[in-house]
Amino acid sequence: MTALGAWVKPRLFNHRWDNPILTVVLLIALADAFGLVGIIVAPPLSVVCQILWSRLVSRRAVSGAAAQVSDLKERQERLWATIRAMEGPSLPLVTSSMERLTQLMVKAEPILQAALTG
Repeated sequence: MTALGAWVKPRLFNHRWDNPILTVVLLIALADAFGLVGIIVAPPLSVVCQILWSRLVSRRAVSGAAAQVSDLKERQERLWATIRAMEGPSLPLVTSSMERLTQLMVKAEPILQAALTG
């Protein structure tokens, strides 16, 4: 049993997808419904469910985040225009905050694009 945990589990279960609660719930339900076959099928089924969930739901969340970044860029441009239209020099805090926001969005864009394509 230790050999299975040390050798098989790291190769079959990516820790990102290893949700023990879902696995236990599936084990109980499938063991009750199908007996030994259910016990054998439950862990791989758990991983498949988690992979599908991450692929379907995570992509939607990332695409929503990408849309929020583009919306944020539009708002930032309007805010910059408002700041430039103001009389007198802008406050240093406002300028530095806007510059920091620009830097954060530049860093966030490649990460979101990679998440959308990968």
